[in-house]
Amino acid sequence: KPSPFLSSFPTPTSTIPSTQVQESFVPPIQIGEGEATMVVDIPSSISYTQLESYRTCPLQYKFAHVFRIPIVGRYQMSYGKSLHAALEQFFRQWIENAIMPERSVLEQALKDTWIDAWYPNRRAHDEHRATTERVLAAYYLLLKKEPVTPLAVEKTFSIRLGNAIIRGSIDRVDRTPEGLHLIDYKTGSPKTKAQIVRAQKDQLYLYQLAASKLFDEPVARLSFCYLEDTSCVSFLGTPKDLDTLQTSIESMMASVQSRSFDPTPGRHCQSCDFAEICEFREL
Repeated sequence: KPSPFLSSFPTPTSTIPSTQVQESFVPPIQIGEGEATMVVDIPSSISYTQLESYRTCPLQYKFAHVFRIPIVGRYQMSYGKSLHAALEQFFRQWIENAIMPERSVLEQALKDTWIDAWYPNRRAHDEHRATTERVLAAYYLLLKKEPVTPLAVEKTFSIRLGNAIIRGSIDRVDRTPEGLHLIDYKTGSPKTKAQIVRAQKDQLYLYQLAASKLFDEPVARLSFCYLEDTSCVSFLGTPKDLDTLQTSIESMMASVQSRSFDPTPGRHCQSCDFAEICEFREL
């Protein structure tokens, strides 16, 4: 059943300037003469997050990046962003000074970057704040026990694959004797190597491709690091893995450009931001 708030939107009666439409990888759309016209320009690049949205469900992508429907924030996002931001600030100081900072620096980083929005109540907020402090304390001890050599944090990139430029950001890049170690932090439940499917590995395969162009050193390892228990799952993409990734992205881009937004309902509908307005949802 569509959400009641949609009825409050005015019926468009004039052309919407492209500067007011969210960047979306879709060719211009023209509706017949005498009707409203919406123009969606093709951007010069698309983010990895948008790619993941399209792969999960093309209609979800359309709601989020073509129609630009506002969504309600989630406290899980606040929690995850707080952890990422605290670690970014901590490692930036580490890289700048070429020495591991004291634990108090990490504690201060959390104070500086903590996001308290979207928690349903004070109890939930305080529990997640305590969890964040525990997680960061444990991660600091791991770093003391197993020293690393951080080279970059939140390293942004743009890489051309087929007819699209893909944007992204690598959480952390470490230098090891064997080569570069690319790290992506995860704040959800830890997984084993057997539980990580091909589609999830694609994120780090993309980072591997990008790093090979950003740095003069070879990539030796890719890791999902689960902050909840400080465990990591590591692997490395083969040439075949990287070729498969490029083919997959080119296929998705062709579908997006042809305005193929057919829904693919499934278990992911349960956590979709647009479930309330989607007639195809599977709950």
